[in-house]
Amino acid sequence: PLVRNVRSLMKPLRVKPRMTPSTSELTTFIDCGIPAVTLGMTKGNGLNEPDERLQIKPMSRGLALLIGTLLAIDGGHCDES
Repeated sequence: PLVRNVRSLMKPLRVKPRMTPSTSELTTFIDCGIPAVTLGMTKGNGLNEPDERLQIKPMSRGLALLIGTLLAIDGGHCDES
């Protein structure tokens, strides 16, 4: 339910899901049976490089996705049936 709700929030925000390996912290949650997703807050360039940069403009969509996700969790919409 968590992933379904996050994906349903992404569509109207025009956020394209990216299915790639994530951090080891996410794997730990999933291994323990705790539902988890990684929310990207913005886009960036030069990851882990001295001149790494983040884009400011996409942050508004990332914040909207975070707030919507928190409201969905708080409202019980991401609970297991």
